[in-house]
Amino acid sequence: MWYHPAVTECISKAFGLPLKVLGRNGEVGYVNIQLGPDGVDGVYKLGEVPSAPLQVETAPTSQDDASMIDSWHRDSTQVVVVVMLSDTSMMIGGETAIRTGDGRILKARGGKMGSAVVMQGCRVQHAALRSSNAAERISMVTSYAFADPDLDDSGTSLRSMTPEKHDIKFIHQHFLLHKLERLRARIDKAVEKVKEGNANDEEVKRDDVEPWVEEQIMFLKQTSWELFERYPKYFAKDVPEGIVQSYLTHV
Repeated sequence: MWYHPAVTECISKAFGLPLKVLGRNGEVGYVNIQLGPDGVDGVYKLGEVPSAPLQVETAPTSQDDASMIDSWHRDSTQVVVVVMLSDTSMMIGGETAIRTGDGRILKARGGKMGSAVVMQGCRVQHAALRSSNAAERISMVTSYAFADPDLDDSGTSLRSMTPEKHDIKFIHQHFLLHKLERLRARIDKAVEKVKEGNANDEEVKRDDVEPWVEEQIMFLKQTSWELFERYPKYFAKDVPEGIVQSYLTHV
């Protein structure tokens, strides 16, 4: 479903820029589930039909009630689509919360099952809030990258990948392939531009070439920094300004 052109077109239209599914292992259609009184065992008792929200006075308590489903974080992907799979008609809480730059918190739940929140998850701090009266609270998340290879891709990172929870060898390989394929697409666009200029007898200008070269150097160095320098100091953290730039000093 997530790879269907019609779905990609709808998500791109909602976001405002052409997107494509990132396709990283574990980033396509993964599911977040709120644990209730029965913990993980309770997940396997859920049926195919979404459970209706409970009356507040009959809602059971859980040891997890004081915690979020997913703590405040930024993603390791450019854009995420969060689809609500549960019945929210009478749900109390259960929103996707977004923290704005001025500290305000916006809560987006959607009007019904199947509604989605689309956001630039690598830039926006967000969290999944618990519902206090839900027999279930299930959402599906899929990650996207910008279709235009020349757009900033620094948000596609390894900030949330950890050797304890992921096949880090596979993740590293996929990450490097993603970055190299984007670089190849950038070069292909540059080749076409040079060919067009040649056909029009245009001069190759320093002001056009040098910034492009510097941008690709930064792109590659950010890639190598993610692969070899992020752990353990900057795992799941915002990288302080200047850290990656200092990694360029020997170039």
